Amino acid sequence: MEAYICSCCGMNLKVEGDLLRCDYCGAAYEKDDGEKAAAKLRGVLDEAKLELLANRKRILWSAAHERYPSKERVVEAANAVLSIDDSDLLAGVYLHSHDRDPMKLNAILASAEAAESQASEIFRWLLPSLSPRMVGPLHDFVDRHFSNERRIGLITELEKEAAKVSEGIYEAGLPREAFL
Repeated sequence: MEAYICSCCGMNLKVEGDLLRCDYCGAAYEKDDGEKAAAKLRGVLDEAKLELLANRKRILWSAAHERYPSKERVVEAANAVLSIDDSDLLAGVYLHSHDRDPMKLNAILASAEAAESQASEIFRWLLPSLSPRMVGPLHDFVDRHFSNERRIGLITELEKEAAKVSEGIYEAGLPREAFL
């Protein structure tokens, strides 16, 4: 059932035959005018949703690219983006990279289809917090998303980081979660 909104007061209109009437302000509209107004309102709402999504993505981007990103701020911003667009790849990666269940992140990496710039961002985000469980899925992700020349460099970088993780080497310049 189509919902019609009064253009004067914003309240719902009641259908009375070929007329639409507002109980709140008393305005009356022909049904065709109400359908045009409903279509216009849907367009405005879609525009507002896109603008809200763009703002939330901007907040997520700035939270993730601070010098020392706050885990809470990144998770909150990623959840805000995913509340509007649950298929957003970067927000999913940002959120699940901080999650305690690495299988979710591995599933995202296995099924992700991303442009090279987005894939590069995902690789750069995940590399500093690399865990042994993530090496294989990230390697497969790089194989699928990068051209041969770039792939070789990224896989070499990934293997060097994986060797550090497996040997327990810690470099002060890399952000890691530490418990004291």
